[in-house]
Amino acid sequence: MAVEESIRSEQVVQVPKRISPLVIVITMLLALLVVVVLALKLNKDSMAQIQAGARPDDFTIRTYAKDTPAFTLSQFRGQVVIINFWASWCETCKDEVLDLNSIWDEYKTRGVVVIGITHVDTTDRALQFIHDYNIQYLTGPDNGTSIYDSFRVGAVPETYVLDKQGNVVGTFYGVVTVQQLRPLLDSLLKS
Repeated sequence: MAVEESIRSEQVVQVPKRISPLVIVITMLLALLVVVVLALKLNKDSMAQIQAGARPDDFTIRTYAKDTPAFTLSQFRGQVVIINFWASWCETCKDEVLDLNSIWDEYKTRGVVVIGITHVDTTDRALQFIHDYNIQYLTGPDNGTSIYDSFRVGAVPETYVLDKQGNVVGTFYGVVTVQQLRPLLDSLLKS
């Protein structure tokens, strides 16, 4: 009985288990990873397309034209440049080809250059599209997605107009038309 009373009189003190330092480190790293991923997403979402006044990075692309194997943006300083991002798989890109061909025909002798840049496309499909829609202006594939990324294009089609100094003066999201381009081009050519 003395043993039972002794056991009853002793209070059992439970010592909390210690959390392993490894578990703490892993938890902190996971929390940090979540914060970094969210910050990168917010940063990407806040990066809008290049706006008026910006001067895009120079680039060179190979073209699909046999007589003009390459296009380098900086070689066209002093001219107005229209850069159109498109793809053969893009249904709405078909809707603007006639307008871009018309602009090219009307302005090519007046100091306006049109360059189409394909986005995530195959050469065969792009060439078939060029043939099917009789594209007259220069076109070529992006360098991976480097030009698309440098302009921070949201989706194809998307068109940028650069003034004679190489600054962006017009941005058109979606299908671009002659009615949108003509007043801007006429204004730029007067200056």
